Amino acid sequence: MDPRTELLNAFNGGDGEPEGFAVRETGDWTQEGKGQHLCTVFEHLETKRFFTVDQRRYGSYHTDWDYLTPEVSEVYPHTKTVTVTEWHTTPQRSGNSQ
Repeated sequence: MDPRTELLNAFNGGDGEPEGFAVRETGDWTQEGKGQHLCTVFEHLETKRFFTVDQRRYGSYHTDWDYLTPEVSEVYPHTKTVTVTEWHTTPQRSGNSQ
């Protein structure tokens, strides 16, 4: 079975994480208007391919949540290097009043 289909089936009425997958990155549910969003990255151990499962839910912590059909996408890791320029005050030299 295709790994995407396995993940989709697991999150659509299944137990959430099928065998043969490992969680590589996950976060917390974040608020988006009247709903919440959670993105989890899985690695399919047999093929070494990576997939995200984007879950959305609406409702309330105090009542119940309605879950939408999750979206599964194949992704790949990308390392990004960022250079930041900072500006610091030059120390004053004693005896020099320029």
